[in-house]
Formats: sequence, structure tokens, C-alpha cells
Amino acid sequence: MTDVNGAVVLTKNRNDEIALGMTLLGLIFSSILYGITLTQTYKYFLRFQRDPFFVKILVVAVFLLDTVSVIFVGHASWYYLVTSAPRRISVWSLNVELALSMAISAISETFLAVRVWKFSDHKHMLTLGLLLLALLHFVSGEVSAVQFLLLKRFAKFNSAKVPSILRLSSAALCDTGIAMSSCYFLRKRRTGFRRTDRMIDHMIIFSINSGLLTSVASIACLITYLVVPRTWVYLALCFLITRLYANTFLCSLNSRQILRTSGERDANSPIPRFRPKRIKSALSRRSDYGANIGEKTPTQIDVFVVTETISDGPPSRPDTGNLPKTPVAHGHPNFMSDSSNGSNTSLGETSSSSLSDAPHHS
Repeated sequence: MTDVNGAVVLTKNRNDEIALGMTLLGLIFSSILYGITLTQTYKYFLRFQRDPFFVKILVVAVFLLDTVSVIFVGHASWYYLVTSAPRRISVWSLNVELALSMAISAISETFLAVRVWKFSDHKHMLTLGLLLLALLHFVSGEVSAVQFLLLKRFAKFNSAKVPSILRLSSAALCDTGIAMSSCYFLRKRRTGFRRTDRMIDHMIIFSINSGLLTSVASIACLITYLVVPRTWVYLALCFLITRLYANTFLCSLNSRQILRTSGERDANSPIPRFRPKRIKSALSRRSDYGANIGEKTPTQIDVFVVTETISDGPPSRPDTGNLPKTPVAHGHPNFMSDSSNGSNTSLGETSSSSLSDAPHHS
């Protein structure tokens, strides 16, 4: 800042320009990701109205925390970009946004760690390790936010590097551990059936994508914080990480819609539930089928032959020799009674007397 002819002229060096540019980019991309959060929240309440109440409470909490966090990001950006405040001062909204970010990441990482516990058939030690990393991430982040709020100047932040390093490194380890554990135990759940394996493939891809995004962002934030802290690249990445955790949590719930559409998933369960007995029975049936693949089972074909004889001659009379003699009075269908001459005449014959007595027409 210089005074030229009584006018105050603000001068910025290259680092100041990069820092303010990173702040603007962080605001823009945070707003875009927040729009995705809005969409995910709307889709959740539209599709999964029968989810347990505590899951709905978590969704509402994440949505509200993310909304307030975006507001504080906008306030900090306004402070540095519009009011032309000195960059050496850390505005209070940045530190409050960091505290809110830790709450969102704690909800997301805890939820995903519990899901790993479900996948692994309740392996307590693995889940406990992931939860401890998530707790370390949360506590170190809150400590950093309080220290930054008390120091008020970026030049003094070097004295608070340890909590920041713990925060970012524990976040990367926790997210990577959740992604790798989910992929490993989901891989073991493959049964060989096409529909079940397709469902598992969807979940593996989602676990890799969600864990990879947050892990890479945390590692990049840690590197830029240690190497080029004055450029504020790490600050823009911190803005994005908050939105990534919120979207990871919401996408883990809404991804059930893809599986439910293909008939492979129960939409009422907020956490994937596997039943070991059914999986084991499916595996045993699959192994029995694989053992009998080499055996060729003969195919039975039933052939029905119908023979029909067609003759051009007069129809032959049926053999009635073995039939019992039935009196005419009982109305046997093959005979009729001639009441005029008192004799019985067959339906297939004509008496000569009846022919001679018949009138002739000229």
C-alpha cells in the first residue's frame, strides 16, 4: 500500500495475486460442489423415506453444516477480495469454517468405518483403527481451528503446524484405509453369480472413487501447506475437501438406488447388510456346480408316436361277438325295433320286405 498524491494505491505482488486467485477459485468450486450436495439431499429424501430416523438426522446435520460452511467461505472471500483487507490477517470466518469441516468429515468417516465393519463380518480391531484415525482427524482439526482463531495472523501459524500436519495426514490415512478395506472385503464377497458380482463391482468402484478423491485432496493440501503456504493453494483445497466429505456421505446413501433399480438391493437399509449364511450357501452351491461342469448329463427326449390308418373301402363292422347281448327294450344304440312286422333290424342293413313294399315313383 502506497500513498501517491494523497491517494492510497494498493500494490500486490505475485504471491498476493495467486493467493487471491486461489480464494476465488475455491469459492467457485465450493459453490459447484454445494449444488451437488443440494441435489443429493433432495434425492435422498425423495427416494429413501423409510430409512431409520437417526440416518435422516445425520443427513440433515451434514446438509446444514455444509450450508453454513459455504456461507463462511463466501464471507472470507468477500473480506479478502472486495474489502481489500490485508492478507496477513486471518479472518474469523476461515477458522469457523475449518471447525465445521471437521464435524462433516467426522460424520462421513465414522459412517464409512461402520460400513467397513459390516463388510468385514464385524472385525473390531480394523474398525477401531479406522475410528481412531477419524477421531485424530477431528480433534487435530478442531485444535488447529482454535489456535488459528487465537493467533489471528498467518505469520504466526508456523507455531501451529503440528496439529495441521496431524489433521491432513490422519485424514489421508483414514480415507485410504476405508477405501482399501472396503475393496478387499467386497472382493471376498464375490460368489460367481452375475447379478451379485455386478452389485459388488458397483460398490467397489464407488469405494475407490470416494476414498481416492478425499485422500488425494488431503495429501495435496498437506504438500501445498508445507511447501507453498503463501500461495493459499491449500486454503482452496480445504474449501473443496469439506464439500467432498459431504458428497461422499450422501452418495454412499443414494448409490443404493442404482442397485435397487436392478433388483439387487434392499432400499430400506442405510448400511449394506450381508447375511453370511446365505453367502455361504450360495458359495457351496456354486462349488457343487463347478465340480460337475465336466460331467455331461444326457438330455432326455420324450417322443410320442401316433399311428393313423386310412382306408378307401367301406367301414368294417365292429366285432360284437364278445359284447353282451342287450335286450332291445333297453334301447341298445346299435339296433332299432320295427313294431310293424315284429322283427329287429340292424342300422347297417335293410330288409328285402321293406324294399319291396316301398312305393315306386315314375
